Amino acid sequence: MTLYTSLPLLLLFVLSAAPDHSSAAVSNSLKDACAKFVYPDFCLKALGDDPRSATADFHGLALISLDLSVASANAISSSYAQKRREPSLDAAAKNSLDGCLLLYQNNFPLLDYARKFLEGGQPGVGRELLDQAMWVPVECDGGIKDGDKANLAHLILLARRFMELLNPQ
Repeated sequence: MTLYTSLPLLLLFVLSAAPDHSSAAVSNSLKDACAKFVYPDFCLKALGDDPRSATADFHGLALISLDLSVASANAISSSYAQKRREPSLDAAAKNSLDGCLLLYQNNFPLLDYARKFLEGGQPGVGRELLDQAMWVPVECDGGIKDGDKANLAHLILLARRFMELLNPQ
C-alpha cells in the first residue's frame, strides 16, 4: 500500500480511538445516578462532559447540576437582555422580556442559597428553594422541553433530584 491509500485507514483508526463523550463513555456510577432521574438521557448528556461527574456522589452531582444551572441562567439572561435592545420589538415583547429579566435576576440568589444549604448539610432546604427557582424557566422559556441546549428547568430538576436522594422524605 502506498502512503495515499493507507492514510485514510490510518485516519479512520485514529478517529475511532479518540475519546468518546457519549453516554457509552461515562462512568457506571454516573449511569446509575442518572437512572434515578426522570430524564436519564438528559442527565447523561448534561453531566457526562464534566470530568467531575465520573467520580461524584449525589452531593457532588447536585453541585455540578447547580453549576450548570447558574451557567445556563446566565446565558439565558444575557440573551434576553440582548433581545430587549432590539429596536424592532413592540412594547408587549419588551414588557415580557423585562419581566423575565427581573425574574432571572431574582432567581440567582435562590440558586446560590440552594448551593449554600447543600454545602451546609441541609439539602432539604436547598431542594425547597429549587422548587421555587424552577418556575422562572418554566414561565419564561416555554416550560420543560427537549432541545439542543441544556434546558434550565431540567438542570434545576436534576439538582433537586440529587438533593432529594441525599435527604429522602
